[in-house]
Amino acid sequence: DNLFAVGLQTRQQLDIMRGGDTRVLCVDTTYCKKQYEIFLFSFLLPDGYGKGYPVAHFLTNHQDERTLHYLFSSLKERCPTLKISAVMTDDSKSGSNAHKGLSYLFGETRHLLCHSYLGRLWKWRMKMTCKDDKGLQVEVMTFLSAIIQEVSADFFQDLSNSFIEKYSSRCPQFTENFNKNYMKRTVQWAKCQRLALDGTTDSIPVCRDLSEKLKSYFKNRKVKRKIHDLMLVLLNFWNDIHVDVQTNGTGVTSNEAENWDNEPFLQTLDFQSEEIRASNEAYDELEKLRNYLQHPNVKNHQQLAQHIANKMTNVTAILKELTEQCESIIPADSVQMHTETEVATKNIIDSVTY
Repeated sequence: DNLFAVGLQTRQQLDIMRGGDTRVLCVDTTYCKKQYEIFLFSFLLPDGYGKGYPVAHFLTNHQDERTLHYLFSSLKERCPTLKISAVMTDDSKSGSNAHKGLSYLFGETRHLLCHSYLGRLWKWRMKMTCKDDKGLQVEVMTFLSAIIQEVSADFFQDLSNSFIEKYSSRCPQFTENFNKNYMKRTVQWAKCQRLALDGTTDSIPVCRDLSEKLKSYFKNRKVKRKIHDLMLVLLNFWNDIHVDVQTNGTGVTSNEAENWDNEPFLQTLDFQSEEIRASNEAYDELEKLRNYLQHPNVKNHQQLAQHIANKMTNVTAILKELTEQCESIIPADSVQMHTETEVATKNIIDSVTY
């Protein structure tokens, strides 16, 4: 009940997914609590340059295994040739559920933890448990870096045992957490146990780039953004990578770059474009009308209703034009879409008394 779900994928992103090689699929999860209280799942594929590129995005207000399995099934429908050797996520519940949902679709796959994420998480926990000893923080993080990057299984075990023995008395809380939560699942993060799978994929810089882009988008937002604004941020992020690929030759193999057009896809979709300004102005106008309708002295409801209908026609036409420029991952007949336009229309029209 009350499911909200939107999938987004450009034609070029779908072409990348159809590469045919068995690869590690990275899933970056972002909880958009401040603005929408929904989850953003971004799918990224690594490349030969150690960077990678986004190939799909999902927005949903549910993160359980069943919902994610249902949403991600559209990936299988759109790209049946996609082969996944492993799924790399952060160490959150959302990441774990994303791995399980994909495993149901593509068969049992390895679950890997991103090294960059683990490094930031361990560093944060060290600061929380050993606030007054910065020297110890640096020492522990250096030791952990050696452990996580060790390629010899035997030496990895020796290093891990030495770490626990050495720091169990100096930072007991951190060491206990590390021993309890990570030493029992080293297959997910130890480099020595993922060499046969893909020894070059430990973390994807583009995941961090996307996270920083989203943080910049949400930071200090006093005015609530709309869902279509966030979708445009994701599309523009892809455009930035696409331009970088074509101008610098990074982030994608040369053969793939040669098959792309010279101009970036959806290059006109920016926040300063006439269509986006018109859409935002229409939404703001609808919000004003909604507040106006709540005023007890409002009498001419029929005239206002006609004005609202005209505004909604403009908004719907703008959003339809934007939507037609990209392809939605979610099939229209399998998931009931609820857009802000529909919600705004229903709320306002329901308030009108003829």
